[in-house]
Amino acid sequence: MNKFKPISFVIGVLIIVFFLMGPYFIVEEGEMAIVTRFGKIIKTESDAGLKFKVPVIDQVSKLRSLLSCPAVLLGSSANQGTLNVNAKNFR
Repeated sequence: MNKFKPISFVIGVLIIVFFLMGPYFIVEEGEMAIVTRFGKIIKTESDAGLKFKVPVIDQVSKLRSLLSCPAVLLGSSANQGTLNVNAKNFR
């Protein structure tokens, strides 16, 4: 029975290290995440929520979506006036 104590300790330490390395990431509303492995795009995540990746090997880059802006202001001349476009309707 003493042989199993060191093995269970090592397995426990490996599990703790795995979760400390960050196998997860959060995609916020209006963000897009690109997951790359060795420089190649593996997947893209656009739905908000908790997502998982392979620690150390996968890298995550997050981008803000331009469509997440509530309004876009077009035209800035005083003579032309302005046009507000609600970007939420264009998804």
